[in-house]
Amino acid sequence: MRTKIFILLILLQLIIVLALLFNILYKNQSVLVSINEISPKTIDFPYSSTFKYYYEPRPNSIQTIDPKLVVELGYPAGTQIRYKINADGLNQIPNYTATKSAGVYRIVTLGDSFTFGQNVNTEDNYPSQLEKKLNSSLKCTNIKKFEVINLGVYGYDIAYSVERYKLRGQKYNPDLILWFIINTDWTRLDELQIPKTASFDAQLQASGEEAKLEKQGIFYKGWEEAQQQILQTLGGERNILRLQKKYLESVNDYYKGPLILFNFPSQDVNSLNIINGFVKDRQHTYFYGNLANIYQNQKYYLGDSHPSSQGYTLIVNDLYNYLTQNNIIPCQK
Repeated sequence: MRTKIFILLILLQLIIVLALLFNILYKNQSVLVSINEISPKTIDFPYSSTFKYYYEPRPNSIQTIDPKLVVELGYPAGTQIRYKINADGLNQIPNYTATKSAGVYRIVTLGDSFTFGQNVNTEDNYPSQLEKKLNSSLKCTNIKKFEVINLGVYGYDIAYSVERYKLRGQKYNPDLILWFIINTDWTRLDELQIPKTASFDAQLQASGEEAKLEKQGIFYKGWEEAQQQILQTLGGERNILRLQKKYLESVNDYYKGPLILFNFPSQDVNSLNIINGFVKDRQHTYFYGNLANIYQNQKYYLGDSHPSSQGYTLIVNDLYNYLTQNNIIPCQK
């Protein structure tokens, strides 16, 4: 059973990469598509989850990205990219205690691969860089230390991000949640998409149709068929967005404190309406939709559109300014 789920997870990565390809802000830029190799030894499927296909990075594991893929992404040959997963299954080097020490201001980050830090070293993802930036630059008499805890995982949709907080995040008792919601999160329904895509791909392979389509330059037909079936089953995009709205609001079942949603300046109008309604109805909730646009300079993003380490630095500096200029963090000087 776990082998089947692992295969479905690999298919999901294909879906995410394709979605990113078509949703990059500037359509005329050159994009190299690369897919990470995920070892079964680095993935867990918690039985405590209410979702059948929900997965997490395995605690105390290390994943090294294939050298060929590293070069595809735009790194110099010989560069090594590694994810160092800590004892709680987080893509971070420190291990954080469930009990928050006095004087600690704790931030939890939610999201997909952009939060996880796909294709950069663990110390270069945005939560790791933000923690370092806050501790080195923001001096507060009432805060001794900042902790930024990374709950992001590659391939997650909105529902899986909430599930991650439910299973892993609550015990950390955060003072603030930062949720990096990108455009493709609104069209992804992992629990439906993963098995349907696998089923359609199996049919295409068995019939020989997949090889014929690939010769014509048509890829990801199984994904497209799955998307269409989900749209029909749920009654169209409007109903999918209603479901996403429900998942977004379900975070309130597990967290009542301050929360910031943020994205690059390209939010779809329909999803933006959901965000604005969520912000309006929930206390101490903000939306920052003008995040630094990393796609204006190629040094800030990798070949598959994920931020480079320099891109994450740009994002962190922008977030830091937003947090401090709007007094989100109660820092006493």
